[in-house]
Amino acid sequence: MNRERLLKAAALKQPDQVPIWAICEGLCYFKGIKDKYNVNLPYFFPDVLFEQMHYYWKKYRGLVPITPEFNHSVEPSAFGCVSKWSYNKMAYEEIIPSIRTPEDVHRMEVPDPNRSGLMPVVLNVYRYFKKKHPELPIKMPSRGRSPFTLASLITGGLPATFSEECVSLLQDWMEKRPEIVHELMEKSTQTIISWFKAQREVAEENFEIFIADDNSSYMTADQYRKFNLPYLRKIFKELEHPLNMYHNCHKGNHLIELIAETGAPIFHMGTAKIYDYAEVKRRIGARMCLCGYMDFQENHLVDRQTIENAFKDMFRDLGEGGGFIFTIGIRWNTSEEKVLWALEAVDKHGKYGK
Repeated sequence: MNRERLLKAAALKQPDQVPIWAICEGLCYFKGIKDKYNVNLPYFFPDVLFEQMHYYWKKYRGLVPITPEFNHSVEPSAFGCVSKWSYNKMAYEEIIPSIRTPEDVHRMEVPDPNRSGLMPVVLNVYRYFKKKHPELPIKMPSRGRSPFTLASLITGGLPATFSEECVSLLQDWMEKRPEIVHELMEKSTQTIISWFKAQREVAEENFEIFIADDNSSYMTADQYRKFNLPYLRKIFKELEHPLNMYHNCHKGNHLIELIAETGAPIFHMGTAKIYDYAEVKRRIGARMCLCGYMDFQENHLVDRQTIENAFKDMFRDLGEGGGFIFTIGIRWNTSEEKVLWALEAVDKHGKYGK
């Protein structure tokens, strides 16, 4: 039923009830991992990875997929980037860049997903899950970086958190060596397309994709139009699906109209603290389905009532006429109770025509 609602909302129509989508930011965020295991252990033992995924799949109505999720490290690893893994910290807490000069960009080759970095690991863990648990709906990760975010990771790395530091080299090249940026973006784009095609081939399924483009928030609108938009269009055209999502949960308000030109049917944005939902609905609600995002780390979401009120406000600002998806963010320290309260709020207040 939720799948049908998602498809209807993505087509800018009004389903009977608001559909729900869950974003889980890597296995390392899952509650319980830090108490039971070293958070990195599941990356080495697929059965531990499955155990955690399966628990949350059952807990949250099947909204959390059972998938070999390795998050940010996968695509950069295919270009030789090294991820520093620390005990009981995020597996991708630091990515060391592998591309630092224009000559490095010239030498770059589009990696083979079946042989490069962590890509074959993801494919093989998926095969393992499917073979061992044929009765369950095992999914490919379906999440990936945008060309600009991937380019920023392999040239600027990833410190403990995303920051403008990641894009400083690209910013310099955009001003002084724009042809290098275009070459890098083209190779990043081909990498993303080939990676998703490899996933779809192994899964034998034309599934939707989720493209994370947070780092583009550090671009001006003009830079976005020149150096990002053409490559995003290429990806969403080549990998077309009615539930494809474009994601930017940073401060991308100055890019809203350009985001609507990417060819993605759905815009997965940040919380109401980052985006003015009513304003985004006014500006592009007739062109894209909009995902409102509830991040349970925000301090005001303390109990059932505050969560219920936050959903009602979101439904008011984004729900009119349909084209709205409610998204919950799940991390390792997310309260299970809060997630269940949010799901109850949708059941109680998310019906259209009432």
